[in-house]
Amino acid sequence: MLSCSQVLLDGNHWSCDRCHLPPLLSRVARSAPESPWRRLRCDAPRSLAGEPLEGLSLASLAWCSGGMGVGPDSPRSLLSADSQLGVIAAAAAVAVLILVGAALLCVVAYTKSHADYYYTHEDKLGPEREAIFENMGVIDDRGECKKTPKRVTIATIDELTKDPELHGLTNGA
Repeated sequence: MLSCSQVLLDGNHWSCDRCHLPPLLSRVARSAPESPWRRLRCDAPRSLAGEPLEGLSLASLAWCSGGMGVGPDSPRSLLSADSQLGVIAAAAAVAVLILVGAALLCVVAYTKSHADYYYTHEDKLGPEREAIFENMGVIDDRGECKKTPKRVTIATIDELTKDPELHGLTNGA
């Protein structure tokens, strides 16, 4: 930092632990009383948050907090390299969305493959085709149509056994 012509110190979050602060403490001690180095304040750990660097001694500093200069109790620790919970949650959300999309595509493909077209066109039958169901008749050996009257019969088992035509058919006659 000695070779820099201009260093912006304001707005930086200083981690005040033994790993990161000793070189900065020596620089603050060598600076002039009106220097911007004297206005620097700690951001982490919480016990030292807001404390000016010029009032700190090496003995009052905690051991290294790890990470990228952010202690575990700092509000910025959620953004540090140690915390990957956000990345894991985002990857899991993307994976779930991909699985749901694939499942929807499978459902659509499955339903499309089982759809069938109605080829009989029964809904388009004309009156001449409907008439075949009304004119029920028997065609004899000569090809002539014999109309028979429509009748409804209800038979019980006792009546069927008394019918000579049916009885003869069941005996093989």
